[in-house]
Amino acid sequence: MRPFLLLVIASCLAAPAVAEGDFPFGSVTAQNLKMTSYERDPDAAAVVLNEFGNACFVEDDMSIVLEYHVRIKIFRKEALSLADVSIPLYRYSIWNKMDYITGLKASSFTLAPNGSIVETKLSMKDVMTEKYEEAEIKKFAIPNAVEGGVIELYYELHSPYIFNFREWKFQREIPKVHSEYWTSIPAYYRYNISLIGFLELSKNESTIVERCMSRGIACVKSKYAMDNIPAFIEEDYMTAKQNFMAAIRFELSEVHHPTGYVDKVTKEWKDVEEELRQNPRFGAQLRRGEDILEKTLAASIKAEPDKLTRAHRVYEHIVKHFTWNGEVNKYTDLGIRKAYETRTGNVADLNLALVAALRSVDVDADPVILSTRDNAYVTELFPVLSDFNYVVARAVIDGQVHLLDATDPLLPFGMLPFQCLNHKGRVIGYRETSWQEIKTPFNFQQTNHIDLTLSSDGVLTGQIRNTYQGYDALRRRRHIASFRFKEEFRKSLRKEMDEGVLTELEIVNLEDVEKPLIEEIGVEISAFSDGATQFLLNPFLVNRTVRNPFVSQERLYPVDFGSTLDERITIIVNFPEGVRLENLPDEVGLVLPGDGGHFMLKAQNEGQRVTIFSRLSTKKALYNHKEYFYLRELFARIVQVQNTDLIFVKD
Repeated sequence: MRPFLLLVIASCLAAPAVAEGDFPFGSVTAQNLKMTSYERDPDAAAVVLNEFGNACFVEDDMSIVLEYHVRIKIFRKEALSLADVSIPLYRYSIWNKMDYITGLKASSFTLAPNGSIVETKLSMKDVMTEKYEEAEIKKFAIPNAVEGGVIELYYELHSPYIFNFREWKFQREIPKVHSEYWTSIPAYYRYNISLIGFLELSKNESTIVERCMSRGIACVKSKYAMDNIPAFIEEDYMTAKQNFMAAIRFELSEVHHPTGYVDKVTKEWKDVEEELRQNPRFGAQLRRGEDILEKTLAASIKAEPDKLTRAHRVYEHIVKHFTWNGEVNKYTDLGIRKAYETRTGNVADLNLALVAALRSVDVDADPVILSTRDNAYVTELFPVLSDFNYVVARAVIDGQVHLLDATDPLLPFGMLPFQCLNHKGRVIGYRETSWQEIKTPFNFQQTNHIDLTLSSDGVLTGQIRNTYQGYDALRRRRHIASFRFKEEFRKSLRKEMDEGVLTELEIVNLEDVEKPLIEEIGVEISAFSDGATQFLLNPFLVNRTVRNPFVSQERLYPVDFGSTLDERITIIVNFPEGVRLENLPDEVGLVLPGDGGHFMLKAQNEGQRVTIFSRLSTKKALYNHKEYFYLRELFARIVQVQNTDLIFVKD
């Protein structure tokens, strides 16, 4: 721990028992209890009626105390789980201290038949403690929580950890009427403060309070609030929700000592990169790994004159040699030597070994640390190593950047796992670092060709050819690999199609990940059964979009596909004399603004043949919230046309 924390001159005056801006505990009204829904979100299972927090430094034990108070109205039984409370308390070995709570109280409120309000209080004997090596969790259930009732919770959380002043989450999975957060920070401490999400503050006030500490040090007192906060709804095509849920975050940047000395807590990249280079589980591993792998790699690889071919062969060797143990980390677990000997390891064991192997054959390679899609974005303003949870390899050959990952044998050279497609990573080079945009030459690409013929005896037969490339090929290979036997995959394919019987199945290039994956499928469908004169056929036998992935009317956070999409479907249906087609899909031509992509469908009926061609193409991986409406409408149209049957009638 840095010494300045042991030399803190004073702390903020202790917070009062009830904060000035708080609402009285237990002041639930009959009107609250008679509510049957929240007018701004009638479908909400519950709503936060009021929420207040007050955080400041406490003089006695040099900690931060957070008062937390919340009142929630429950409308439906699925929200009763909100009465099950867990409060994590962390242990900080560097101080030999841990978080603790005081002032805990919780109650439920219901309306009696005579109109009186009944309060049921939590008994402290019902508070359980789960103990772990680095934490404890206080658990309890607020008693008598029922549909139509109100629950209320209050506690004070004390923590010695001042690096990250208590974050406040304005938004959660249920809506809030009002949420307010007060902070009081001594002038010693300078925090980087950031507002997360797309909602605006209804209150943002800061004042200087003179002599708020025992030695006359001033404090900055701030008040933040939001009103009418919508529930946060997770939808498809988004990264970690903490990127977008409205919150205010604090990270300690500097400590200004009374002597005038300034201790910079937030480091610069030049400091962090040197730490990583010397770290025994990162940079030191690379130096040792180069020596190990130079002796191990085949002489034929080193002798290969073409550098790109050499890189391909090194990548193939590492991928085949190792089996990833499923653990994600930017630091090695076993170390390159032991991992190489045991042929297994975590992400860093494998990908730092890949960097070392590339360097050992004179390929310009460096590690790139990044944050996965489920781990939130990284902060670019200043280095926060805890933001990064993954490491990949970067090879630069003839000016071309290749990002590589050795954890999955189904990944072709130059493709990263989808979870890594998360904006930017940091290159940790020999002498300097730089930001690297996490871009991929691979997209989601699928082509479906369906050719069917209806016989005069009412049987529809034909061939389906599905071609998968890029991330669609990766996804499909993983899906196929999840089945032990081909027959199991055949059954699942039948369910995917939801039509007819599979008569044959051939899979091409299943093992060769550098080539497109192709499925050749024979299909037979019974038509005009039991003497019927009309037959309905949905021609989109594969790759049919059955629902719109964009449900909400409005979306404040971006749509992140990870990469671009290119889906093409060609359908041909031949039918005999004596059968006619009653309908033909309408032609569609939808274009996203700003050349963002398009969806088109063309259909024609010539003689006894109907031909349908459709294509969905997105030109971007990321669409902002202003473009959401157009994406939603585009996919709604796709669902409509792909779920419309062709009607064949016997004359």
